[in-house]
Amino acid sequence: MRLFIVINPGQIVKIKRAILGGSFDPIHLGHLHLINCLFEQTDYNTLYIVPVNINNFKRSGSHLSSRDRLAMLYLAKEDFYELYPQNKAKKIIIDDREIVRSGISYTIDTVRAIKQEENIKEKIGLVMGDDLIADLKGWYKYTELKDEVNFVVFNRLNKKKEKKEGLTYIDNEIIEVSSTEVRAGNFSVLSKRVAQYVREKALYN
Repeated sequence: MRLFIVINPGQIVKIKRAILGGSFDPIHLGHLHLINCLFEQTDYNTLYIVPVNINNFKRSGSHLSSRDRLAMLYLAKEDFYELYPQNKAKKIIIDDREIVRSGISYTIDTVRAIKQEENIKEKIGLVMGDDLIADLKGWYKYTELKDEVNFVVFNRLNKKKEKKEGLTYIDNEIIEVSSTEVRAGNFSVLSKRVAQYVREKALYN
């Protein structure tokens, strides 16, 4: 277990972890922009990207296989460090535990598993869009979840934000990019390696 990382010789920084979940069907430039904003505007320096197996609120499942979604996440990670070289000291972990666990994915289970594995006592960050805030109380075991995490909220609705305990807002520029666009054939919103993978595998055709 590591609690600290060395950024430069003689400079030790405490590891601060956050989780970003989603279908990532596929991951696109909008996601990478938000990850950069997270690292630039907060003191989180380790991010777990956790692709969902079956979303509790969208049980129809993903369009692509878990294998393809995971492959694109690893490629996007490489692209991220090229696009945002200032973040090379920050750590991104592609975490497939929800896929391996199978069944419906519940955030509370993932949060608790990571905290137990890393012996984390404090709250960790849970990254989400502000469009999800209104329905948070409907999340599985929400009352328990809010005691385990700090909600790190990025801008999607472009509305005035209400300050609430447990919420940290990221002041990101809204980039109008969606996975739906990619599935419709617009590969220009994908990072370099991901776009190449999609074309070579003839995905979304």
